[in-house]
Amino acid sequence: MTGNYEPPLHSSVLPEFARELAARLAEHPDGEGLVSQLDRLPILSRCRCREPGCASFTTGATDGRAPAQTVPLLGGGPWASDVILDLRDGKIVYVEILDRPDIAQILDALFERLRRGTV
Repeated sequence: MTGNYEPPLHSSVLPEFARELAARLAEHPDGEGLVSQLDRLPILSRCRCREPGCASFTTGATDGRAPAQTVPLLGGGPWASDVILDLRDGKIVYVEILDRPDIAQILDALFERLRRGTV
């Protein structure tokens, strides 16, 4: 990849999930300060666990350390699955999405295209 590489934004790759995440954060007591990050939230890497339905991805530097804060957005009602946001210094660095094979499939295809250089 060249020095001008811009990682794909989650709002472009996963527009329906981006709207869902914004709605879920709007309902969460800690969500107000996080909603503004969503438009520029990159997808940097994919979770390597390979569990069926895991659609988690990295959005910032985690340095392999535990997150400073987590924001759980639990499933139920209109929401199909649990989502947990990991934060470091108030910034979303990891989005854990469980039981969403539809999103996992989209991310797998994205990273395959990135690997091939066709994005």
